[in-house]
Amino acid sequence: MGRAKFEVQVQRDGRWIVEAVVEDEGPAIREADKILARANCQAVRVVRDRLGRETTVYEKDRGGSANGANVAASAITEAADCADVEDLYALPARMTAAKVLRRWLDANKLTPLETLHNYRALSRLMDSDPQVYPSAVDRVATLQAKARGTDARQRRDELYRLVEEAASRARRAEGEKAVWKLGLASYAKLCRTAEQVAWVPQDRALLIRSAVARDLIGQGSYLAKLDVLLATVTPDLCEEDFGILDEFIADVLGSPQTIQDILGERPNLSAALVALIDIMEGKPPAGRREPETVAVLRSMMAEGRLKSAWLVLRDRVVNEVSGARPLSRNDPAKETEAFQALVTRLLRFPRLGTGPQMAEALTSRCSRQFAEGGKTGLQLAIGTMGGMIADRSRRVHYYLDMLKTESGRQCLPMLGQAIQMTVMEAADIHAFVRVDESAHEKLAAIGTLQRALRGTALPPQLRDALVDRLDTLVARYLVQERVIERLDDPTDSLRIRAKRLVHFVASGLLIEGKAMALARSRVVEHLKRPNFIEDFTADIKDPTHKETAVRDFWLMLTTAGFGGTGGKGGGGGDAQPAAAIASS
Repeated sequence: MGRAKFEVQVQRDGRWIVEAVVEDEGPAIREADKILARANCQAVRVVRDRLGRETTVYEKDRGGSANGANVAASAITEAADCADVEDLYALPARMTAAKVLRRWLDANKLTPLETLHNYRALSRLMDSDPQVYPSAVDRVATLQAKARGTDARQRRDELYRLVEEAASRARRAEGEKAVWKLGLASYAKLCRTAEQVAWVPQDRALLIRSAVARDLIGQGSYLAKLDVLLATVTPDLCEEDFGILDEFIADVLGSPQTIQDILGERPNLSAALVALIDIMEGKPPAGRREPETVAVLRSMMAEGRLKSAWLVLRDRVVNEVSGARPLSRNDPAKETEAFQALVTRLLRFPRLGTGPQMAEALTSRCSRQFAEGGKTGLQLAIGTMGGMIADRSRRVHYYLDMLKTESGRQCLPMLGQAIQMTVMEAADIHAFVRVDESAHEKLAAIGTLQRALRGTALPPQLRDALVDRLDTLVARYLVQERVIERLDDPTDSLRIRAKRLVHFVASGLLIEGKAMALARSRVVEHLKRPNFIEDFTADIKDPTHKETAVRDFWLMLTTAGFGGTGGKGGGGGDAQPAAAIASS
């Protein structure tokens, strides 16, 4: 299990088909050359397939040009915009570069950030491989121009100027002698020195990245780069300097080869993705020894420090979920089972498993099990996904995420009906939250759901009815569980009780409606007491302190929306009680 196989593929009439499957790389390449010599195809290539992970290791065309790493620019469907050179350095643009230049980068064992900050590497891309650079720029420019509604040729020229500017900056940074001998081994000193010699403050990061890039280029593999970067992290690094390391780590993790190296052999793609998700969540491996580099990466992910690196891994998971590669390649009969296991794991990690991109990726993957295509197949997939998500709250959020996608908007009526059924059939709020959660957690979850519903493209009448239904359930919960009564505990002083109630109103847990009215009415009930001020300050002896306590409470009321100020707790409160306190 886990042994790689090599597919010999041939190109005929512009299409690639598998001609043979060979156990070893050498014989596979020789077989590819033999096939090409027969003159019945345009090109040949050898693709290594290891546990569902495919890598092109050899390609040769009719003209005789061969490249063991197939450095042609890759096709892309979207490209992050970039207005200036700083945008070119930013993560979205680097992720685009990583995709369109993936083969060239892997062939040269480089990352986008290294290439942009090392003049020799960037020159190699721009001059030594002319068939890659113009093609990559053209593909990015075409997509960016389409999104902007501008001319693609003009955009292409603008991108060339941005890259030329990056090359000029890289050359200038490499000419700074003060940082020549500094790198990751002396990272703290490198950061201090860069600050001292930077021409302008923003060039400090340029000098640091240039020195780190020069250091990393000497590493022989992506895993070696990752190892040295993680070893450089120390607790005393400031956020900015740690962020630079995070940028490089993110780019290294952008290579599929790095992911394969850190995961090792897995039975199928589903298992590999689950293992990657475990790393992203910082979940310890179950009975599996792993290299120190992976353990450190997992620990940093658990701490939430590697923000850029986490986003790159999220993009990898989304792309693999939406991709066409089988989740259970070696046992097609278990494809549905593998998909269910993946969905279950994603649902246990809300930070990754939610959002329009993931919803659409899961739906796209799910739709492949149906023979029906188009809108019908999409609706079947949405229905199936809804049935797989037992948690009612997560199910509604999935439907709402789909409504934010282009494909989901095609199914607006069906999604509206699904949301309506899910919400209206709920008997109480525990249909959406766990019984063992605190009242605060329950109300926060329902409030989040209500606000998400308010912001949807659902018909206004349906949207309002759904929000109102949840409001009714929340109001019923407040009464049945005596939430307001517990806040207004008569064993406490009136001052503590009143402040606690106003905090509750202003907390944002409740939206305006029946539930909020219950909380507000209890506050107003206290404010209308004939001797409210005396009772409120009964346990305070100092007159100055009494005055301060009343003034602070009035400010709390104003923030909570009492007095008609429309604070964060919502507007429409009773103005008279607040005014009465102010005048006292």
